[in-house]
This record gives sequence, structure tokens and C-alpha cells, in this order.
Amino acid sequence: MISEGKWLRVGSVILIVLVAAVCLGLVYLFGALDQPSVARAEGLSGSRADQVVPAAKPAAGPTGGAPAQAQGYSCIEGTVIDRYHVPVPGWTVRAALAIPGGPQYTAVTDAHGRFVFSGLLAGTWTLSQDMQDGWQPVTPSTFDVTVDGRAGPCAQVRFKNERLVTVIGKKTECKHGLGLAGWVISAIPHIPGGQVITTTTNGLGQFQFTNLIPGTWTFREEPQAGWEPYSPASGQHTLTLVSPQRTAPPYVIHFVNNQVTTPQIRVCKLDELGQGLAGWRISVRPESGTRAPVYGTTGRDGCVIFKGLDFGTWIVEEHPTAAQRQQWNALTPTQVTVQLTEPGQAVPVVFQNKPCGCVRVRKINTLDQGLEGWTIYARDGGGKQLVQITDQHGYATFYNLDFGLWTFWEEQKDGWEPVTPAQVEVPVSRQTPCEQVLFKNRTRTAMLVVYKKDWNGKVGLPGWTITIQPKYGGSPQSKVTDGTGRVEFTNLPPGWYEVSEAAQPGWVAVTAAKVSLELKVTGVPAVHTFWNRQTGVYPTPPSPPSPAHDVWYTVRAGDTLTSIAARYGVDWRTLAQVNSIYYPYTIYVGQRIYIP
Repeated sequence: MISEGKWLRVGSVILIVLVAAVCLGLVYLFGALDQPSVARAEGLSGSRADQVVPAAKPAAGPTGGAPAQAQGYSCIEGTVIDRYHVPVPGWTVRAALAIPGGPQYTAVTDAHGRFVFSGLLAGTWTLSQDMQDGWQPVTPSTFDVTVDGRAGPCAQVRFKNERLVTVIGKKTECKHGLGLAGWVISAIPHIPGGQVITTTTNGLGQFQFTNLIPGTWTFREEPQAGWEPYSPASGQHTLTLVSPQRTAPPYVIHFVNNQVTTPQIRVCKLDELGQGLAGWRISVRPESGTRAPVYGTTGRDGCVIFKGLDFGTWIVEEHPTAAQRQQWNALTPTQVTVQLTEPGQAVPVVFQNKPCGCVRVRKINTLDQGLEGWTIYARDGGGKQLVQITDQHGYATFYNLDFGLWTFWEEQKDGWEPVTPAQVEVPVSRQTPCEQVLFKNRTRTAMLVVYKKDWNGKVGLPGWTITIQPKYGGSPQSKVTDGTGRVEFTNLPPGWYEVSEAAQPGWVAVTAAKVSLELKVTGVPAVHTFWNRQTGVYPTPPSPPSPAHDVWYTVRAGDTLTSIAARYGVDWRTLAQVNSIYYPYTIYVGQRIYIP
């Protein structure tokens, strides 16, 4: 049995051992901190290059202990690659502890594009790369990495870059293939706000563009008097440049020109942004009138060249199609005058347009029938106002509208009330198709249109008095036909009316001079025509029917203009014309149709 004294001795020994272990641990820890840190990077040959730098105290995290959200322990390793994921050797990478006066390390990538920073203090490190000439970054060139300073796996990072593009070329004349010095060549990037780069050909006609960003570029020669482009005929190349691989050759382009001795005119058709418009017809003609006009059509670049012209004054004019006139507004005059005075002279002319839109307005009644003769108004934000009248189908189309917000409204007529809003706002932002606007109205009264026509020639007779009177009592109304032989009665209560014409000396009625008509509320006026001929004047052939033998047909349910015409053996178009029935050729039950 162990005595109590013996237990005390065993406990003392254990305590001493524990204290010694703690002391040794502290000595090791502080001794390690007193040793210099080592940053290593693999050299180009694959060997290791060590750089010794003074030690720094660990950087505290947000709570004062180890950094929060560490991506690694005490090292960072990574690679530098190109856009094709090929390693890039010899690339300088830097690491800096993100504290005032913190240590900074430098590494150079080895043959495999790798670099390593080891023995790093805990904290946030900023990594950056030294961008070499002829390169641009694909991924960010600077970023932060947080490590906690303990032993363990390294944080993994990567820099990705791409080589910029080189384009070389030559400017030569066509006949002998000799280089042309002193020509300006422009490189134009296809990006908004991109910078245009220019260079000049050397004594051999050579030129070069370096460090071009990948993408689409247009390379254009600036024209000179006495020369015209031969290849390419447009005087420009458009290329899509791709970042080259290590062994890829540069892009090569070639401009060839012909020397000319006669003047020429180069006409370009451009939009408001300066982009070429293809398919526009252009003409040039001498002011003297001694030669016929010469016509040409703009190509894909919006330009056309007229060659071999005589010296003197020339008139240049554009000839837009109907669609082009409707979809484009001119920003410059459509005709200009130029002087050709020098051999080989190339005179530039620019016609410029901006796109515009259109709005098609439909005016209908509650039966969805088009209403003719209604005035439609349009006004833009700047106060510009336009007016159109609806056609026989109820349509009014506004063309050449500047893009923006337009207000449309319809005229107000007695006896009509709107079903849809009488004024609307329409944003115009496209050339085609036209924006659509609908105005619908209804009426609670009937309408009648009367025509007075000469049987010989079927033309209207002005100055004839037409009277309409309710059939069963009421006050009559009289109006005189206008220059087309037309008169209109509106705001009539529906029902039966007697319509008559006043006789005039020297004229004989071909149709009845007085008829009874039932007028209904349809939104479309009823139409009746009185026919007369001059005394002693007969149509040839055939002779007009005697008024005593007039043939009239009263429309029944199910009738159409075609069925009535077939019944009497006449063409339905003639039937429609004689009775002044227009598209959509609607007839009504009870309507009287004259059969010629």
C-alpha cells in the first residue's frame, strides 16, 4: 500500500514535467518568431530562389486574433497563364502585407508559369503582377488574399492575361507594285468611344500597328488626290482580331491604288451616327446639260464613286425610294453643286439622314366601319404639328415622324361622341412597322349624302338644290351641291324622309326627282344619287332609260351587291358606281338600289 508521502512525491514530479513542457513550448514559439521569414519563388530554370526579409508581427483579424475567413495558412502559390491557358514564364508577381510598412516580396514565374510565396505572416496580402508590354489582363491584375499564418495548404491564385495584336501592311501602286510613302492609314475599333489610331507608310510603303486590343477593327486608307483604291475597292479592310498564341504570325493587310488623271466624285450616304447607308440611288450631271445624268447606288459602306468626269460644275443629287423617304429625314440638302478643276481630283460629297417613324391612325364607328373625311392632328414635344384627313377606309398615316413622344387627337363633330379617348400619346421609336392608333366614335343620329350627277360623263353637277323633309311632317332642309355634286345632311333623327331635287331649265331627270328613304343610325351615311342629262343630249351607246321605265330594287335581308347585280345581269362594280356605294360596299335592308 502506497503511503500518503509517496503520492505527494509523484504529484510533484508530474507538475514539474508539465511546467517544463510549457516553458519549452514558449521558448520554441518565441524562438521561431525571432527567426527571419523566407519568401520563395521558383526560378526560370526550375531551381528555388530564397529571399530573406525581416520578420513582422502577425496581423490581427477583426477580433484581434487570427484573421477571419482565411484562404490559406502561411503561403500563397499560383500561376500566370495566357487566354489559351498556356503557362507564361518570366512574369513578375508581387506580394505585400496590407499594413503600413508591411513586408513586400517579389517572385518570377518559372518555366511552368508558377510562383510561390511561403512563410507569410498572418494577415491580408495584396498580390499584383507587373504587366509586360504587348499584354492586357483578362482577370484582375491586383487582388487580396488572407492567410492565418499556420502550417497547412497554400492559398491558390491565378493571373490570366492575353497578348495584344500586331497588324502589318503595305501600300503599293497597281501598275508596278511599288510602295507608296506618306499615306495615312487609320485603325478604327468597333467599340463605343474607341480611340482611332493612325500611322503613316514609310519609304517602302510599309506600316504597322502594335498593341491592338482583340476585337473588330476597320483599317482605312485616307484618300489622296490623283489616286483611287483598287484593292480593296472600298479602301478599307475590316478584321476581327484574336489574341495570338506564342508562335502566331501578325495579321497582314495590303492596300493597292491606281493613279487617275480625270476628276471624280465620291458620294457617301450616312446616318446621323456616321454609319454608311447602302442601297441609295445617287446621280451626277454637268450643270451645262451637255451630258446625260450618271446614276449609281451606294454600297455596303454607304459610298459610290463616279469616275472619268469632265472638268466643270457638276450637280450631285440623291433619289430616295418612297420607302426611304418615309423612313429617313434629311439632315443635309438632297442636291449639291461641286467644282471639278484638277486632274485626279476626288471631291467628297456627303448626304446625311436620320431615321424616323410613322403612325397609322384608323377612324371607325361602332360597327367597325371606316369613317372618311375626319381630320386627325399630331404634335411632337417641340410643338411641330401635322394634319391628315382619313381616306375612304378611315385611315390616315403620318410619315417622317422624329423619334420621341407624339400626341394624336381627332376633330370633334356634331352628333358624334368618342368611344375611345379622343387624344392619345404615342412613343415613336422605330422605322417600321408603323405604330397603330384607333379612334372609335358613335352617333345617335342618321346621315345622308346626296350626289347630283350628269348621266353623260358621270361627273358631279354643282349648284343644284337638294331638299330633305320628314315624310310624315316636319321642317324641310335644303342645301346646294358643291363642286363634286355632293351635299351632306347630318344629325337627322332616324326614320323616313322624302328627298328631292329642284329642276333646272335645260336638264331632264334620268332618275326619279323625288324618292322616299329610310335613314338608320349606322354611323355611315346613307347615299343617294340623282341623275340628269341635258335636253337633247343622249348618251351613245346605250340610250339612258326613260324615267318612266326606271328600275329600282329594294334591298332585302340576305342580299348583297353581287347577288343583286347577278339578278339583273349587270356588273356589281357598275351597280356600286351608279349608286355611289363605296368600300366596304355595305348595303342595308330597305335601301333602294338603282338598276342601270
